[in-house]
Amino acid sequence: MRRILRSGWLWWFASLVVFLLVAALFVLHVTPTPGALLTRRVFDDGAVAMRARNAQFADPAVRVTRDVGYLPVGSPLAGKSPSDTEFDVYRPPSPQQSSPLPAPTIVWIHGGGWVSGDKADPAHYLSRLAGAGFTVVSLNYSLAPERRYPLAIGQLNEALRFLVAHAGEYGIDPARLVLAGDSAGANLASQLSAIISNPAFAGEVGVVPALSPSQLRGALLNCGVYDAYALKPQDQPRSTVTRLLSWGVDNTLWAYTGQRRSPSLGRDQMSTIRHLTATYPPTWIGAGNVDPLTATQSVPFASALRQRGVDVSTLIYDASTPEQLGHEFQFELGTSAGQRALNESIAFVRRVTR
Repeated sequence: MRRILRSGWLWWFASLVVFLLVAALFVLHVTPTPGALLTRRVFDDGAVAMRARNAQFADPAVRVTRDVGYLPVGSPLAGKSPSDTEFDVYRPPSPQQSSPLPAPTIVWIHGGGWVSGDKADPAHYLSRLAGAGFTVVSLNYSLAPERRYPLAIGQLNEALRFLVAHAGEYGIDPARLVLAGDSAGANLASQLSAIISNPAFAGEVGVVPALSPSQLRGALLNCGVYDAYALKPQDQPRSTVTRLLSWGVDNTLWAYTGQRRSPSLGRDQMSTIRHLTATYPPTWIGAGNVDPLTATQSVPFASALRQRGVDVSTLIYDASTPEQLGHEFQFELGTSAGQRALNESIAFVRRVTR
């Protein structure tokens, strides 16, 4: 009798496990949300660790204004919560004169795979840029899967419109702006730069640029994505790890664009490499030697810009560098590579905003 009961319980338990697995696979097949939320958790944990490692490098002398909203009440571009459309401002230490001229301004868009991240994540880095004499604005935007493309692009464009309209309040020079970002934020910054410099592309996306090309002096791009169709790992034969990474890429793009199939309009538009012209702003590109995005994203993007005659500066580490510099290496200011990226970024912004 005990054997019968034990066998019955084992059969019931095995059936339950199989049912749950099938249910989980079904859910993952019909919606990207569970996978996107899992990715968010992993990325958020990484951001917390990065902030803890680098908090010591923040410049304590800069002036910071936090959590300023940039959308009017009732805007159709509103996100899930008001914090989706807020920004922080980092300003240089108080000058001696009472009425300082506005500083060249870096507008930073945070990364996080379009599903995670916050404007405060690179606070230590942005404070160091401000300490070098720039006004730095860090923007939030709505994340997937709760919101989808192209909402974030519309929000960020309106943020630029707000910053120009309120430039005097925050020490912003609206005639000397540099768009910057890391990872997914570099993707968004690069796409906005294309929208501003390419009227045909702006019309395709349906965005009226908040800036004129003359206001946008440069693009500062770290470890970014510029071709959605080149994101998947290319290992042959495909290992289990490669298959999992490919699934993660597909799921994230599905969550962000709302389109599961490839090719798609969303993937086309977010692939900035497809929308470049000779009028694209001067660009600085940074990438690490063990970042999987370097070979498939940063190197081809720099090459495509040069082919169009765009002013391009790069800090792209290759295999000849003994250190292993991964994704977002620039934020690690305890390393010589991180310090070099910061110093080259400062030099680039000074050059293009002279």
